[in-house]
Amino acid sequence: MPRKLAEPPHGPLYVDNVFSRQIVLKFDLSSIPRESTINQATLTLNVLGDLSIIKDNGVSQLTNGITIQLNRLAKPFESPNDLKVDSLAASVSETITQSTTSIVIPNESFRDVFRRLIQAWVSERAENHGFVIRTLTPGFDISRVAFRSSDQSEFAPKLELDFTTAPSNP
Repeated sequence: MPRKLAEPPHGPLYVDNVFSRQIVLKFDLSSIPRESTINQATLTLNVLGDLSIIKDNGVSQLTNGITIQLNRLAKPFESPNDLKVDSLAASVSETITQSTTSIVIPNESFRDVFRRLIQAWVSERAENHGFVIRTLTPGFDISRVAFRSSDQSEFAPKLELDFTTAPSNP
């Protein structure tokens, strides 16, 4: 099967509550040796505040913002209609408020979960089909968040990994 690597589309990537827009991201991890240990993994997404509609009712931090969820895909993405989330893998969530300019996934409470998801790909215990990022509360309100894509490469989605590889035996 041919393999196609593509840059994210130019322009914003949207996740919203109204139309259930979602983002699929996949990073090529093939250059990391299978025996490597992932020590830390972070995904950085930069928010386009002027294109985002994020509720702020001023009442409670718990009800402000839009909460997104990141799930590992169980099979290759071909179309939104056949998207299949890996039900065996834990999900990671993050809340974005009006003042958010960028998010680093995972936050403290999901750090080990996210690291284990990446480790499973590197050690080939799970196939790397990427992540889907979508809202946790579809239909809840009109909130949407816009993330930068490859329009400015320094602000494109970025997966940073800290890993160690066992020394090779002679």
